Amino acid sequence: SSFTSAPVAAFGFLGPNPASISVDGSNLKSQFDQSMTLVGGNITVGPGKPVPGSDALKAPSIQGGQVYIASLASPGEILVGTLSPTVNVIGRSPGALGTVQISKSSTIDTSESGGGAIHIRGGRLIVNGTNIFAKTGDILLDGATISLNDSTWIVTFVDANPGAKAGNIVITASEGISMDSKAKVESQASASLNDAGNITLRTSQGNITLSNEATIISGAFTGGRNTGSIEIDAQNGDVRLGNASLIFPSTDQDAGKMGDVKITANNLHILDKSAIDSDNRSTQAAGNVDIQLKGLLRLTG
Repeated sequence: SSFTSAPVAAFGFLGPNPASISVDGSNLKSQFDQSMTLVGGNITVGPGKPVPGSDALKAPSIQGGQVYIASLASPGEILVGTLSPTVNVIGRSPGALGTVQISKSSTIDTSESGGGAIHIRGGRLIVNGTNIFAKTGDILLDGATISLNDSTWIVTFVDANPGAKAGNIVITASEGISMDSKAKVESQASASLNDAGNITLRTSQGNITLSNEATIISGAFTGGRNTGSIEIDAQNGDVRLGNASLIFPSTDQDAGKMGDVKITANNLHILDKSAIDSDNRSTQAAGNVDIQLKGLLRLTG
């Protein structure tokens, strides 16, 4: 037998259009101590063909000790673990990121393994009707624009795992973040002497919008200790809550301290039965609500 060699470009890895990845109703699962990584062009996770004997579509899932998903729209390399761009073998680094779309009852889950990190990065992140679960690992979403819709639930949680804090949730988008139609971002500690995680939404140039009963909550319940803090940072844009949307840390009578809420924006609009609250049912003092604005605070309804 003989072996032949060829330049890396001959295998298609360095082409101008990275190949797309589609997960259509499949269940991808790694060992609990291993990572599941998807890196390519545009990435779509969605339902497959109908379940035999039913009109229901087969819901996809991605499970692992850690889950990393990154979309590129140009040649380059991504470092697994951080999803940071780096130069490839011909000296190119990614010039643009692609689209990650996750929809219709999809699940991304590291909770079975004890809750490793979940990190998703793209130019546009569109998440519709999806559950993203971690326990003690952080959940990181990075993009130019991020849209969470249709009862999407992003949650870190800790229950009876001694000495472990629920992971933090950090959602960062340069051009804006929107949550709509009962989308929820939550960190929770329950049935344990542990803390909930912190939640941060940050955009450098855009707006942060919650509408139609969208919710951000850090909670400690039934023996959970302290809630985390919630920070909403739109230094060069507006923060808008509409149609009964909520931002609040929450405890019950058995929990401990409540975290603070900090809002930074040009203008803050709280409309149509929306609220920024500190829901304290314990004997501990409620956390602070710190609002720092360059412009106007608007309250209606």
